[in-house]
Amino acid sequence: MLVPCRVSTGLRDQEVIVEVTDFSGQTESMPLDSDFVVYQKEKSFLPVRVLHRNEEKRAALIALPVESDSGAHRIWVTLDGTRKTEETPA
Repeated sequence: MLVPCRVSTGLRDQEVIVEVTDFSGQTESMPLDSDFVVYQKEKSFLPVRVLHRNEEKRAALIALPVESDSGAHRIWVTLDGTRKTEETPA
């Protein structure tokens, strides 16, 4: 799944700081390689793995690609604004 994110410059040329907002509105930030972020129609997205979906609350528990600055490895996010990734055929 692709989760909306904000991207700012990192400490190195190939690094960016990615910020993802969790279900409660708190921001989780993490440094990532700039090639990891997906850009679609002038919007930035972070590819993540979905661990659990709650359709009733329109939320998903996701695994972050790296530990965030707060120490979180998994967070709940709203499904609003997310996009599906294309699956690679097996």
